[in-house]
Amino acid sequence: MRVKHDGPTLKQITLQVLGELSAPASVDVVAQEILARYLFESKEPRKRVRNLFRSDDILGVELVYLDSQTIAPLRWAMNASPPTLRF
Repeated sequence: MRVKHDGPTLKQITLQVLGELSAPASVDVVAQEILARYLFESKEPRKRVRNLFRSDDILGVELVYLDSQTIAPLRWAMNASPPTLRF
């Protein structure tokens, strides 16, 4: 049975957590913070969060992967990149 949330959606909470990041962070640490703020009824909540990170709404719009275990807010990546690097 699906649980109806009265509060913010998973995407809203994810955007809030990403907005609080000021530097790169571990995917697991960010996922754990999201899990602490959002009530999940699924069997694999961490997998659902990771899938959201890779969705078209988030990846390349709000965050970038620096490697397979590290993400960074896109605004940080744009400011931290060398001036010769063009996006």
